[in-house]
Amino acid sequence: LVLLRAYLKRVFHGRLIGSAKGEEFEDGVVGSLVSVTEPIRPNMPGKVKYRGSYWKAYSDDILQAGDSARIISHAEEGHGAFRVRKVEE
Repeated sequence: LVLLRAYLKRVFHGRLIGSAKGEEFEDGVVGSLVSVTEPIRPNMPGKVKYRGSYWKAYSDDILQAGDSARIISHAEEGHGAFRVRKVEE
């Protein structure tokens, strides 16, 4: 049971194969447009909607709910959050 858990944890949690530490991982998310669902301020995360799911997001811009933003990278904390930039309409 312990071995099965370890195997399934790797499969469903995901991992990068063949990438060096510090190497940028391009997964198709960067550059995508998202909708802001909770206000975002510098040093205060909010939420964005990306492909039907809600994600924590950080920005140097001030964004209000309903604004459009573009994903510029994954946040420093990892693949569970994004850094976004406001899209001027």
